[in-house]
Amino acid sequence: MSAQLPKSIRPQLGFYLAIAVWLVVHSWIALSASVHKSTTNDEIAHITGGYTFNQLQDFRVQPENGVLPQRWHALPFAWTKPNYPDHEAYAWNRGLAYQVSYDFFYRSDNDPDDLLFTGRAMNVFWGLAVLVLIALLTRHFFGPPAAIITTGIAALSPTLLAHSALATSDMAMAFLFVASSVAFWRHLNAPNLRTFALSSGIFGLACVAKFSAVMLLPMMALMMVVRCFGQTPVSGVWSTKNTWVQRVTNLSGWWAGHGLIAMIVIWAFYGFRFSMMSPDLPDGSMPLAWEHILSAHPGWEPIIFALRDFRILPEAFLYGFSYVLAFSLARGAFLDGQLGTEGWIDFFPRTFLYKSTPLELLMLAVMLGVLVWWWRKVKSDKLQSIYRWTPGIVLLIVYWTFSITSNLNIGHRHILPTYPLLFIASGCIIWGLPRMVNLNLRSGISTAVLGGGLLIAQFSSLAAIYPHHLAYFNALSGGASRGYERLVDSSLDWGQDLPGIAKYSVATSDSSAPAYLAYFGTGEPAHYQIEARTIMRLPRFDLEFDWFPLRAGKYAISATLLQHAYRQNHQPWSAESEATYQNLRNLESSFWVINGHPEKHRKLLDGASVEEWHHAWDLYSELRFARLCEYLKTRPPEAMIGYSILIFDLKQIELDQALGSDLPALINLIEEKAGKPRNPEIY
Repeated sequence: MSAQLPKSIRPQLGFYLAIAVWLVVHSWIALSASVHKSTTNDEIAHITGGYTFNQLQDFRVQPENGVLPQRWHALPFAWTKPNYPDHEAYAWNRGLAYQVSYDFFYRSDNDPDDLLFTGRAMNVFWGLAVLVLIALLTRHFFGPPAAIITTGIAALSPTLLAHSALATSDMAMAFLFVASSVAFWRHLNAPNLRTFALSSGIFGLACVAKFSAVMLLPMMALMMVVRCFGQTPVSGVWSTKNTWVQRVTNLSGWWAGHGLIAMIVIWAFYGFRFSMMSPDLPDGSMPLAWEHILSAHPGWEPIIFALRDFRILPEAFLYGFSYVLAFSLARGAFLDGQLGTEGWIDFFPRTFLYKSTPLELLMLAVMLGVLVWWWRKVKSDKLQSIYRWTPGIVLLIVYWTFSITSNLNIGHRHILPTYPLLFIASGCIIWGLPRMVNLNLRSGISTAVLGGGLLIAQFSSLAAIYPHHLAYFNALSGGASRGYERLVDSSLDWGQDLPGIAKYSVATSDSSAPAYLAYFGTGEPAHYQIEARTIMRLPRFDLEFDWFPLRAGKYAISATLLQHAYRQNHQPWSAESEATYQNLRNLESSFWVINGHPEKHRKLLDGASVEEWHHAWDLYSELRFARLCEYLKTRPPEAMIGYSILIFDLKQIELDQALGSDLPALINLIEEKAGKPRNPEIY
């Protein structure tokens, strides 16, 4: 007779096997899609920063994004040992993270594709951690069938898939926010050394994953308040014999203990060294002085300086936190045709509505219905029944409060920690909906049919966008082909589609037409054999660009640059812009003569210096591109690369009208083109 598993073990084994299948499916979809994409803006610095931290024990490169994910992404390079840029170079001495990263990827005889894929494959770990957390918590609240189905829905989510295979800190923080909240709540309800070690350890990891972990402090405080008014066990910190003073004292002790463990974790990840820069490497300076990055937050300055001067926390940690504070006040952003630097209170609610799948939005609505039904049906103490949901409710309240009041409106990814909660809570649909309509549950058929329908609906959204997960927009928002009219930057166009331009060039080979590129991202077009004249690039690194006129041909323009989210004055085209542009346009013939080398033309230097000519060209090229974009935004593109890069095939007469006409004529041209049918080819 063959040995058989005990009946009590079989359901558990089936549950874990089902979850394992979803983990494999999620990993394969995420990584298979990632090979079609170039590096996104943050990845190049995350991977380089992690390698710098791990191998050189120096923290001058990218200290503002948390060291845990970066160290994790670069862990395999301890064995492969890629080449590192010159330590005597200006960029290294000044701590210019993106310039050092560009040199590491493209000027040090390394394989950029290998560096990128390795970092992305490592980050999938955090995506799987999120799925496991969803599975375990959903099973706890709603049982194994609900957990299997909701984990599958999460595994097929374009939002989670987009960020699982990107070497950034967003997915790690999504896991740590939820895990830390749950672990702290568990510790409050069972205060002992084991739960303390788990909760404080996860909190410490969150502190070195991303500086937004500071939001966990008010979350913890709120959970302690809720705990004080919740059920009261007869032992430990909540003993009925304890006075309120004793309870607060005990709570303060546990909270202080979390802070102490977090400090130890922080010091450990910075090598138990205060100095940002390794004493074994050439010294240098920070990109920005302390006083500069703290000038916008005078209230924080004495606190940060005290922590620094008394060496309570590592210098690199404090500098990174200060850097985040400085740049969270104002940042170029775009929303539904608007440009701004201080954000909009409805930015994140809109991004959630635009980029969540129809099923995810439907689940949210149905969940509310199930909760109303449950609230009316349950006969026990309703508040005590909701009590166990405290960590999720508190996380949502605090996180959304911070999000909608934040000036940093640059990406849908910043609300990523709320998605695991959505999937966990959706388990109530699997558990409650059949009961609401009185279906027969004994056979499990109703649950299987309901779950299968939900999974098919989620898969259909994924299939429609694969492999362009980052560019997902639901049909209610106009779909991915209209996404660039809604959001840009890391919600759509993060520099990931250079390989798509190369494929488009092969598929539509036309050697008679020149190609022009305006690229937002940290990839290198030459690495993908893209032959195009660069008319705009951000970031610029230390690259030099030619001075040249624009001719008829194909124009590939990143959506973020088309919408001018990072234009210097962050304002749409104005009468002042038009006047400056027309004045500089009178210098066009001189620009072509100079062709980037004013020092060779002495006659032209009589009226202006070399520096002034360069400044005039930089301003003119920016305004020329901005004026062209004002026209192109109302004109449908001929094609789209991954929905993030738009291809315009411009004839000379159309180009002359967009760049050479006066302002009234340009306005008439824009009005004439507005509202034209849009049916671009997608590559």
